[in-house]
Amino acid sequence: MGRYKMDGKDSYQATELIAMKDDDPNSRKIELVGMDQIADLQQNSSIVTAELSYHNIVEVGVVNSSFQTVETLDLNHNLIHTWKEVVSILNSFSSLHNLILNSNCIQPSSTLLSLHSSVETLALSFTSLHLNDVIPFLPSIPQLHNLYMSNNSMKDLAIHDAIPSKSLQTLDLSSNGICQWSTLHSLSSLSCLSSFYVGDNAFASPPPISFPFIHFLDVSHIGIASFAQLQSILSQFPSLDDLEMRGNPWYSEEENAREVGVT
Repeated sequence: MGRYKMDGKDSYQATELIAMKDDDPNSRKIELVGMDQIADLQQNSSIVTAELSYHNIVEVGVVNSSFQTVETLDLNHNLIHTWKEVVSILNSFSSLHNLILNSNCIQPSSTLLSLHSSVETLALSFTSLHLNDVIPFLPSIPQLHNLYMSNNSMKDLAIHDAIPSKSLQTLDLSSNGICQWSTLHSLSSLSCLSSFYVGDNAFASPPPISFPFIHFLDVSHIGIASFAQLQSILSQFPSLDDLEMRGNPWYSEEENAREVGVT
């Protein structure tokens, strides 16, 4: 899967089309003319991708059988505003692998709602949700591999300890106003977490904790001003294979030192 950041324009193009799959080996796309009309028109087909961004959708409602084969559902930039509705969507689409809910102002739930989903990618950027709002539901999403929660103004509210996930591989917490690496302390124990996006957070000091399982790290635009500062960060990521650090003053100004740092 591509990285579903911001409004997703780097990873996919939202259109008013729905991808279909049926006995024909070539997948088709039909123009979006309304859920009922599509269901009537394609009774013998299976919808695999539904791109419904910018449609002022508040809730999905009852999902008929024509949509039970949807694997990717894009509800980017709509009016979905409760975590209860998010849970309803996850419960309603039994074949869902990728749910994109960026830019919906979603209020967290104060109660633990019944949920079981096989979704693998969940995009919740620009939703105002904190990671702590999602953590209680992670045991009910046992196959979640990719979680995108950038631009949610999480700041330095500490992330809960003992995160109940054995499958999470990619986590995007970029552009959240985080200033202290200690805020992320509980994430260091996630043995499956290998890709970590924390760019555009103005960290005030080097991480005091080790993240031994991270292989890819994005620290772009965090204000790294010297090679020594970079080394103090890298020393806490002993398994690192790949580093993204564009937009930092030292990376931009010291070309020779940059080559040493990357190698």
